[in-house]
Amino acid sequence: LVAYAAWVIVLTGISVWRLGWQNNLTWLTAVYPAISCGVGNSDNRSLPGLIDALYAPGCVVSSQCPVPEGLCLFHKAGGVAVGLGFLFWCWKKSKDANGLIKELIVLPLVCLLVSPFVWDHHFLLAVFPLTYLWARSREATDVEMVTLSLSTLALGTTLPAYVAAVSPWA
Repeated sequence: LVAYAAWVIVLTGISVWRLGWQNNLTWLTAVYPAISCGVGNSDNRSLPGLIDALYAPGCVVSSQCPVPEGLCLFHKAGGVAVGLGFLFWCWKKSKDANGLIKELIVLPLVCLLVSPFVWDHHFLLAVFPLTYLWARSREATDVEMVTLSLSTLALGTTLPAYVAAVSPWA
């Protein structure tokens, strides 16, 4: 936790040093609130992206479709509900070291699920620690390891887009 906090401070300091306060204020006051409701297009692989695609199917390929205020509130409430559900699940699980490893295995996927927008490469960033922690749990078989890795990599590549492009029901 201390290392994470230190890196957040260092990286924020570098950002302010290189870009100045005005760019950071613009990010916090204009850009961040605009993207906090999600991005309604086909590249968004998060739960809000799926809900946006179901709400307005014609807007899926365009990034110019605004997310309505009620839907934005639904995304945020859903994210809080999923996060609290995950914390409740963690609380009910075993309290030993294996329980912690299992929680850390699921945590990146929960974070990707509730994020306002998740691009393909976010899954690629999650697959390596996810695979490592799964292997550390010593309960995974080789088949489970391969399935976990390939499913996460399949979500993190353009393979689903290629499948959707050639399927008649996409």
